[in-house]
Amino acid sequence: MKRLLIRIFLGAISISVDAAAQERFEPTVDSRREAISKGQVKEFHAAMEAIGSEAEKKERWSEASSAYGEAAYSAISMGQLQRAITFGNKAVGLAQKAKDPWLQRIPCRFLPLLMLMWVSQKMNVNGC
Repeated sequence: MKRLLIRIFLGAISISVDAAAQERFEPTVDSRREAISKGQVKEFHAAMEAIGSEAEKKERWSEASSAYGEAAYSAISMGQLQRAITFGNKAVGLAQKAKDPWLQRIPCRFLPLLMLMWVSQKMNVNGC
């Protein structure tokens, strides 16, 4: 019985150490760059979507805007232009709700370029 309890206890410690060792992403440029350099852009993108959604539900507009802005940038690095446009628009809208012009300007810089890239890609696919 003691051995069973010891095994359970050691197993629980092992699980908690593994969970603590997992990387936690933040909606920052540095976190995005690190994720890209480590080949974890998909994981970073999923984390930004989750953080953005959770913050939006709690009406933390600035945090949601930052997370969706980083999701847009990570979508660009994965070549997913439509998703980048979607998340960029969402980031701008939430920055407007937050009344934060600094957050509004970041996605606004790349949205026109993304639209051009997306239209160009569609035209090449359709043979125009």
